[in-house]
Amino acid sequence: NTSLDSEKITEDVEKTLVSSGSSDGYLVSDMAGQKGVLDNLLNIVTLVLTVIGAIALLVSGISIMNIMLISVNERTREIGIKKSIGATAADIMRDFLAESVLISLIGAATGVVCSVIIVKIASVYIGMSVSVSFTVALGTMAVAMAVGVVFGIFPAYKASCFNPVEALRR
Repeated sequence: NTSLDSEKITEDVEKTLVSSGSSDGYLVSDMAGQKGVLDNLLNIVTLVLTVIGAIALLVSGISIMNIMLISVNERTREIGIKKSIGATAADIMRDFLAESVLISLIGAATGVVCSVIIVKIASVYIGMSVSVSFTVALGTMAVAMAVGVVFGIFPAYKASCFNPVEALRR
């Protein structure tokens, strides 16, 4: 085990320094222990950022649902016309879900572009080559689509349930 070897070596170095009488002014440090502390710190930062990201997704999903509910209320005549000329409830639901997913994808694409710009600026500033993974960007877009579908279902269902005659009266 590397950790145990490192601890043993650290103890041996400390004993050697003490026995030689020259232990003053020296600090014996175990890099494996420091790595453990850094790993714990990174795990905490990852957890905090995950929680912040989850809250941001929830807020954006609720915002998308509100926008879609307003859109449904504003477009009742359009829904009534579509239904009166033969559109099914599934057609109406599909239209509103597609709109919800499109709104989510536009938001995600904007976020990915802003992230790439910020990472490029930061990499110049800190003097290291840092990049955004294409896989992570695709994952972001997939999550955005899922958020669009999940939070767009209720408004789309509400739109698909309109009675065409009632919708045309509004």
